[in-house]
Amino acid sequence: MMNSSPAFSSLRLNQARRLLGLSLDDLVASLAEAGLSITKQSLSKYEKGEIAPSSQSLAALSKVLKKPIDFFFQKGAIKLVDIDYRRVKSRLSAKAEARIVAHSELYFEKYIQLESIISGSKYLSERKYPVCNGEEAEAAANHLRFLTWKIGKEPIQSVTKLLEKKHIKICRVKEDQAFDALRAYAKNELVICSNKQFLHDHPERMDLPRMRFTILHELAHDVLVFPDKLTNRAKESLCHRFAGAFLLPKISLFEELGEEKRSRFSLAELVELKGKFGISLMAIGMRLFQCGLMTQQAHKSFSIQYRKARFGISRDEPGRFRGNETPSRMKELISEAYASGSINEKEARDFAIVAGMSPEEQDLMLEVW
Repeated sequence: MMNSSPAFSSLRLNQARRLLGLSLDDLVASLAEAGLSITKQSLSKYEKGEIAPSSQSLAALSKVLKKPIDFFFQKGAIKLVDIDYRRVKSRLSAKAEARIVAHSELYFEKYIQLESIISGSKYLSERKYPVCNGEEAEAAANHLRFLTWKIGKEPIQSVTKLLEKKHIKICRVKEDQAFDALRAYAKNELVICSNKQFLHDHPERMDLPRMRFTILHELAHDVLVFPDKLTNRAKESLCHRFAGAFLLPKISLFEELGEEKRSRFSLAELVELKGKFGISLMAIGMRLFQCGLMTQQAHKSFSIQYRKARFGISRDEPGRFRGNETPSRMKELISEAYASGSINEKEARDFAIVAGMSPEEQDLMLEVW
């Protein structure tokens, strides 16, 4: 009789190590602290798939990497491709990058598995917009918002939920504040991992306008097509223009403030726009200038005052957007799969852990009437 026991997955070992932000040397040291001995050379061979660990070594790895032994035999591990980060490069360590990618790979792997169980993927790549200047980037944002997605001119209550409805997969992590987001592809599907960005004066609250802008900036990188010779800085500027125009379209701005160019705006006006449209004061100032409502001199003065106030550096901006940018689609898929009998309780809890659901949320999910 053929041996049908599952094969050890070298990808899972590599993933488990990266999830903890450990290098091979770190893992050797952690094993030694636990009274276990596996050489760096052996670990490297395990991860390359050249040899499989013994049952004793596997038990040691399971203990130190905080994963059940069956994790190292699970099939279906995916690798993200075309990964692009939005971060402060000098401050984000290689270990943090590896940890973020590993978390994203596991999350989106389970997300895709759930979709295949329920109804299969419905992701359709959006139309690509060739752009080479700000006006074309704004036109692309308007086309996607008004003509393709048909969401009108009203404020977007949740950018995350909007993109999830368009079958763009989003996860969220709590990481070093030097990291904003990453954009990549998992099995040819666009995926975005965003960071929980917290406020300075209220560290218990997230900076939702910043997170919304960042997610749309990453979307812009997917739907915009740039000339080959365009610099990275210019590309970033066009993605900023797209994100700002998508959050606060010119037509909405005109309805709120009129169409007459002005040299001064009250802080109260700007704060009201922030609370309504979920966009930062700095981005609002830029939109006023881009849409012809603020003179160049006024925008220069606005930017100087903003920097002097150190908003976004050591202080929070005035005003607050009360929204919800928590990804929910994966949790909904887990509940649907369990309620329909497509997965059992253990499978549901395993999925729920990856989705970041609390024990209370898990118990509620398992209550099927």
